[in-house]
Amino acid sequence: MRGLFELCGSIISINHNFEINNVVDMAFMFNKCHSLISLDTSKLHGPKVTTIKSMFFNCKSLVSIDLSKFIGDSLIELDNVFEGCISLKEIDFSNFYPKSTLKSINYLFFFCTSLTKLNLTNFKTEGVENMNGVFQGCSNLTSLDITSFDTSKVNTMVDMFNGCVELSSVDISKFDMNNIVYM
Repeated sequence: MRGLFELCGSIISINHNFEINNVVDMAFMFNKCHSLISLDTSKLHGPKVTTIKSMFFNCKSLVSIDLSKFIGDSLIELDNVFEGCISLKEIDFSNFYPKSTLKSINYLFFFCTSLTKLNLTNFKTEGVENMNGVFQGCSNLTSLDITSFDTSKVNTMVDMFNGCVELSSVDISKFDMNNIVYM
């Protein structure tokens, strides 16, 4: 499903009934679907998917997305998934439990400039090694609960909160920084 709707700039919505139990690659699936406003993600939860890299990259019209039912059992990378989603105001990752196979979440919400509500309540990061620019450029994000983040294996965390100008507080008191080389 890699790049399935990539560069389909005029698509506003997609009605689907995907059965994706054997899919491993969903990278770039909706990449640069500039007009995509909404998407039913209730069935986009492939247990064998290893990457959703840049899945919604530059979906400039997407306003909210619910990934609370997404199963991340085999995910390795979540790099740039929402990069450039400048209209995205709300993301629900509340029940996202990737296993320790997840290694990279670089630039996951990079320049989601309208993002005001981000539910990462149970977002597990126990195997993650790379967290560069995860929230970089989220200039309207005022609060952030990342107390579920496990940073014990992280070695890069460059620009993680760079440009979060409205962020009034963030609790990183439980972050384990012992393995971090680049920050």
